[in-house]
Amino acid sequence: MRPPYTIREIARQSGLSTATVDRVLDSRGNVRESTIREARQAVRDLDRRRSQVRTGGRTFMIDIVMQVPERRRPCRLANGRRERRSVARADAGRPHGGVMCWSATADLVAGSGVAAVGVACVASAGSRRDLPLAALPLLLGAHQIVESVVWSSGGGSGTATVAWALIALPLLAVWVPAGVRCAAPPSARSRLTVLLAIGAATAALLTHGLATSPVTAQIRGHTVGYTIDLAHPVPLVAGYLLATVGSLLLSGDRHLAVLGILAAVGASICWTLWRLEFVSTWCAFAAVCSVVLLGWVRARPRASSQPSRHPAAQQRRGPSKGD
Repeated sequence: MRPPYTIREIARQSGLSTATVDRVLDSRGNVRESTIREARQAVRDLDRRRSQVRTGGRTFMIDIVMQVPERRRPCRLANGRRERRSVARADAGRPHGGVMCWSATADLVAGSGVAAVGVACVASAGSRRDLPLAALPLLLGAHQIVESVVWSSGGGSGTATVAWALIALPLLAVWVPAGVRCAAPPSARSRLTVLLAIGAATAALLTHGLATSPVTAQIRGHTVGYTIDLAHPVPLVAGYLLATVGSLLLSGDRHLAVLGILAAVGASICWTLWRLEFVSTWCAFAAVCSVVLLGWVRARPRASSQPSRHPAAQQRRGPSKGD
């Protein structure tokens, strides 16, 4: 009996090509046993996901797409040519376009690079009001490094998993609007205060959900899924986006508005195509944020180059004796 899912759904869940999944479902043979196990595991994962959604709509699942490093076995001499061809066909059919993170090593390297850009942003900040936002790439780099630890530890509900969820959900919901408000001109701070309040309320609800229910990371084939029990996930996601992306768009700064547009377009695409992998976009946007924020920091005026705060004092001094 064929499962109640499309071939494309099973292929995206398992990381196999649609042709390979079709051969497995039709039992046409010439398919490795490990490939059959991957396809069946994908069906079981989809069944479990559907059953969890039916339990009341309280479970918010976040899938971080990762490419598992290939372990190529040496080809036997008798049928080596055939085995090499089958491996090449399988690799050619894998959907690489939707991959966010490739492995623990890639997470570690990317996180270290993003953190290095964050150090450069902090060092280039010309004002203390710019420091919270300038340090955002440093936070995002640390987030990717934590994710590499989650991957290396095989998932579970350990400290790394909880740290990943705390950074990705409540911390960023407050950090981004607070940093934007600190760096924004006075004319924009009133509206950014509203967005900061929304971010704080969203962060409080997310923190309550993380404190009252466990966060579990599970390695499922080519993905790492984070399962978090949250009430009303759709309003929480809306508040999260309004506080983070909305504050960038309404910052009154051209560079930050560009970053907000990039984040908004990316969020729309990922919500449409990979709704269950939505939060993983922060892994992909970390590098973009780092580059844009580095340009923003370097374009900001230095504190020493700003005009005097009390020009009236100079007028009261009157003309000098030589005038």
